[in-house]
Amino acid sequence: GLGGLVAATWSPSVVYLADVVSFSLTLFFLVGLRVANSNEDSDRPSLASMLAGARYAARRPDVLGTYVVDLIAMTFAFPVAVLPFVAGGFHSHYALALLYSGLPIGAFLATISSRWSARVHHYGRAVIYAAVLWGVGIAIFGIANSLSLAFVGLVVAGAADAVSGIFRMTLWNESIPLGVRGRMAGIEMLSYSVGPTVGSLRVGAMTAWLGRKSAVVIGAVVCAGGCAVVPVAMRAVWDFDARSDPNVAAVASERRLEVFD
Repeated sequence: GLGGLVAATWSPSVVYLADVVSFSLTLFFLVGLRVANSNEDSDRPSLASMLAGARYAARRPDVLGTYVVDLIAMTFAFPVAVLPFVAGGFHSHYALALLYSGLPIGAFLATISSRWSARVHHYGRAVIYAAVLWGVGIAIFGIANSLSLAFVGLVVAGAADAVSGIFRMTLWNESIPLGVRGRMAGIEMLSYSVGPTVGSLRVGAMTAWLGRKSAVVIGAVVCAGGCAVVPVAMRAVWDFDARSDPNVAAVASERRLEVFD
């Protein structure tokens, strides 16, 4: 929102200049960081180390299942590429800005009201429910004939995405040992980065083929249905319970030992 205001008041080049300055400062401070001791393997990165991380991932279908859910949600229901075209149909000068703000406003609302999440222990189920709700929100956005309803659909989707992120990261932080966390983060980054890119390609191609509304709604339905059946193929995601999961207990013990040392 601030970037749009600056671009409209002055020019987009001012926004890009601010990016250059802020990114440069980030790199400056990053170079000055000292690497703390960690439990990651001390060897240089190697194929053997990567394969060890992959083998660990294969033994954790509960973690991989959350990545699969996120990948399905982003691939079939990522709407950002069509927002300018949807906004153009409403003939309001603020339509595009409002649509672009829908997802982050939903995420913001979900985050500031997330105290309830501490009472949830089945993280995988929460991720699946949230991903299905994401699909529902995108479907509402897709069928909307008014700007306000399209905005509401995006807010619902943004809130669901934030909830999914909360529980995916909590599961990750509480159950993955420090010794493989870096390599698992690499696998997560693949799922996090590939989904929106492929999703934008998918919705663009389907829009050219079937039209914008069909492309969005069909993708949203496939997203909700696909995420709903993930527990059938990967039961461990559904069964995960932080109160009894041995990986959570092992990581908690590892952290206690670190504090003691």
